[in-house]
Amino acid sequence: MIESARAASRLGALAVALSCAVLPAQSDRDQRYRDDLQYLATQLPARHVNAFHQIGRDQFNAEVNALNNDIPLIGDTEIMVRMAQIVASIGEAHTSLPLPQGPTPFRWFPFTFYGFDDGWRVNAVRPDLAQLLGCRIVQIGDTPIDDVYSKVAIVISHENDQWLKQQFPDYARWADVLKTVGVIAGLDSAQWTFEALDGHRFALEIATIPQGSISGIGLPDRQGFAPLYTQNTALNYCTRTSNPRGPCTLRTTGAPTRTHLSVWSRSRCSAFLTLHR
Repeated sequence: MIESARAASRLGALAVALSCAVLPAQSDRDQRYRDDLQYLATQLPARHVNAFHQIGRDQFNAEVNALNNDIPLIGDTEIMVRMAQIVASIGEAHTSLPLPQGPTPFRWFPFTFYGFDDGWRVNAVRPDLAQLLGCRIVQIGDTPIDDVYSKVAIVISHENDQWLKQQFPDYARWADVLKTVGVIAGLDSAQWTFEALDGHRFALEIATIPQGSISGIGLPDRQGFAPLYTQNTALNYCTRTSNPRGPCTLRTTGAPTRTHLSVWSRSRCSAFLTLHR
């Protein structure tokens, strides 16, 4: 009996010691994110010529305060998505916090899609998902794709629908974005519903993969689903026109890699904020 009591006491002491070891690390992590958030909240309005032309200062501050309170309760990637949402509330494409970034890798679904006149269609996949090529996306989880579009839009810095449509396929492939805006419940997998080229619909539970390239296959150009800007991707610069007097499409590839948390603003003024982690 005495030995059992002593063992219980030792176990209790060990539990307290372990909890004390974890708490400083968690507290330090939370404080670093709060420092970043405070820097963003003060420096973005200070460096922007008119940060509150679309969102009011009070609403902006309310979103900052809400995230500040939630930091201990949510994961790293959700904090990053919420920060991007705050920046996007400014309402212009050139004031943005590009995703993904931060210390924790994002997870994404292993295919790409593009907006055509008849909807969002899959245009590149991993070989094991080849049956999805050309299929139209109907919904993610229980959320129709049009509602997914509206939910994800709040994370994308934009001032017009065209830029939003161009950016949406990239953001909607990140499970971390979809979870943060309430489309899916977890980061490991989600059910997607598709409509095949012959019109039949089917649902598929698709697992996510760590941040990186999908190294997959795409639709042949002759099937008509490859937009011009995705063709000749091995060339840094290319031009193409459908007729000699028609418009010419110019595509460039290559962009600097952002390895630090940054907010880029170049709207009527120049500003570049680096939030040091």
